[in-house]
This record gives sequence, C-alpha cells and structure tokens, in this order.
Amino acid sequence: MLGSAQIPDPQAIGVLRDDVGAFDGDLLDRSAVADLGARLVNNIDVDGRYVDAHDRIDATEFAQVSFSPALILRKRSKQGLVDVYGRILDQMRERGVVPAGVRRLLDPSTEATIPAELRPAEWCTNPAAR
Repeated sequence: MLGSAQIPDPQAIGVLRDDVGAFDGDLLDRSAVADLGARLVNNIDVDGRYVDAHDRIDATEFAQVSFSPALILRKRSKQGLVDVYGRILDQMRERGVVPAGVRRLLDPSTEATIPAELRPAEWCTNPAAR
C-alpha cells in the first residue's frame, strides 16, 4: 500500500480507479488484467513495470506490479441483515399483514400459500415445484 506522498499524480489514480470500475473483463484472467496493472504502475513510477511472472518478484529500486490474485476474508457486520429486517417490519406495519413467507418462518406449522400468478407453469418438470 502506498502513502499519498508516494503517488506523484493523485488525479491519475482517480482516472485509473474509474477505469478499474468500468473494467468488464475477467479479473482472474492474467492477460486481461495486465493492461490495468501496467497503467497503474506507470502512473506511480515512470520507471515502473508490470511483470508477468508466476513466481514472487524481488524488490527493486522501481515500482513493480504483478498478477497476484488473493482471496481476502473478513468478518462482516450484521448491519445489512438488521436493515433488511427493519424494512420488512416497516412494510408489515404499513400493510397490517404478515407475508406468508415470513409467517411460515415464525410458525413452521403454517401452510405455505403461493398465489396462482407466482406458481410455476405446467411445463415445469419438477413435480415438487407445482
């Protein structure tokens, strides 16, 4: 990670951020990501280069970027679920009715009812879905 003093042209980084956001290729495709990597490193260091290597690259005097996908796991807050449940509660208060799907969660003995317009068509091959 670079500090703001290490980035010679912060505006160029903003343009790159937009380009990355608009990227519609496969982020796990080495050749598709190479152009973005090269543009990024060249905006950070005029001597920088994108290195297409499978192995770890050694530290140098100039900036280098290589294709190194990573899976980053982090604990998520439960705020998203709290917000969803809050919206469901608000809708139930407004309408005065507990939706059948929610009623089934609260009372498993409740018979699930599916409106006719939401039922699978006769062509559905799964008998359990009819």
